[in-house]
Amino acid sequence: FQGGDFGQGHAESSFPPPGGRKDQNIAARDDHSKMGAKKRESSILIASGFPLDVTPYKIFRLFSLYGNVTRIKIMFKKRDTALIQFMDGYQAKLAKLYLNGCMFGDGAIKVNTSKSNFIIMPKKGAKMDSEERMLAQDFSRSKEHRYKIAGSRNFQNIAPPSKVLHLSNLPKEIDEVKLQGVFSTVSNFEKIKFFDVGGKTMAHAEFDSISTA
Repeated sequence: FQGGDFGQGHAESSFPPPGGRKDQNIAARDDHSKMGAKKRESSILIASGFPLDVTPYKIFRLFSLYGNVTRIKIMFKKRDTALIQFMDGYQAKLAKLYLNGCMFGDGAIKVNTSKSNFIIMPKKGAKMDSEERMLAQDFSRSKEHRYKIAGSRNFQNIAPPSKVLHLSNLPKEIDEVKLQGVFSTVSNFEKIKFFDVGGKTMAHAEFDSISTA
């Protein structure tokens, strides 16, 4: 989710300028480094308030916007709660900063640092039903990790969830009508703004809410 800016008069759809977000991310990183090796913040978060039919992959798709998620475990007896493990504590800190209170489905999720040091995965051959086994997933080798390369632009584009989506890799012949058709199965966007960056067509699409986006 990356905030777009449709100009003045649309404060709800506008976020602080990129520099402000960058400063906030740097502050979180410096905060984390000051803790020292003996007292680093946990790389595991505990999040609650998910819909009861949520899957580890859906949680992965959201939380991996802020870091490389390695493991997710949904509580068997508390299906609205999950443990999310990141590659390091800094990434977990960013996810907590931006996702605590974020709308997910019909409600807001609560994100806190977990006291756990590691997510224990089900042992191979362990006796448990298939449903329980599916609640714990290992994503450590996922090809969908966004932060594989140190210093990549992905680190600079970390932002709060927004009702404005940044669309890229659009064909040059795309127009508002065609793009509206792509999203019509979910929701119609309220406003669209096309722009060109280095000869590549991109757009900001604004929806009625963060949940819809």
